[in-house]
Amino acid sequence: MGTQTRFLSQRKLLRQAIEREITPLLLQRGYKVRRAHGDIEFRKETHDQLHILNIQFDKWNRPLFRVNLARFPSSGIIDEFGNLKAGDGLEYFSSDQRAQLYPHSLWIVMPPWFSARPYFTKQDVKKVHGAAARFIELLPVAEEWLRTGKVTKYINVFRLRRADPGTLSQVAPSDRS
Repeated sequence: MGTQTRFLSQRKLLRQAIEREITPLLLQRGYKVRRAHGDIEFRKETHDQLHILNIQFDKWNRPLFRVNLARFPSSGIIDEFGNLKAGDGLEYFSSDQRAQLYPHSLWIVMPPWFSARPYFTKQDVKKVHGAAARFIELLPVAEEWLRTGKVTKYINVFRLRRADPGTLSQVAPSDRS
């Protein structure tokens, strides 16, 4: 079995585990599921905000995923062309309030991926469930950031600088709790 085929089957197992273990939990918490560009996206509307939790899979088909978070006002936003975008027209990357949930607190030196690595065989699915379980453990941290904007050691925030539209800046480590 070639490397690409092995990665595809591992990623497929990981995606199945996410759909089996994470999707029902998020649906119970009031999120709606939406497929977006090969990712799995969950959306939840509150009285004043839209929360997006996006599970992004590795583009090289490795058994990895990252969790992107975004908050929008429920009324929507005005895009760079002056058009109002709201509801389904909003994508997580168009928010000026977005972050990533990291599986570990060493976010400066470790990659932001939830991982089923080292690579596993079909018989060794514990690592797949471990990656999903780690996400479930950190879900309250993600939801807290979505509700309040509270930054912790597992949240890496990206903000658009107002002076330079379209440029991302990261929150300094001293801003973390």
